[in-house]
Amino acid sequence: MKVKSMIDTDLGQELITKVINDQKKTYEANIAFNNLVSQNESDLLKIDRLYRSLQLEYNSLVLDYNNNLSDMQKMENELVNLKEQIKKLI
Repeated sequence: MKVKSMIDTDLGQELITKVINDQKKTYEANIAFNNLVSQNESDLLKIDRLYRSLQLEYNSLVLDYNNNLSDMQKMENELVNLKEQIKKLI
């Protein structure tokens, strides 16, 4: 059977309609998939920004802690020196 005469039959028309519908479904599925990928990338970027923000906050807190610890050590040294001076005076 020639292709032209196959297309003109009911079966040929059904096959063409099925192929067109399958292509449409594939196209729609690709769009849905691309939308999901895009959303996932967006979510990953948000998570990355949040993680970096938390990392900066953590580093700031560690720096503050180290500064406070250093200040406390200085005060402790000053206190020891004052005690020694008081002992010398007595």
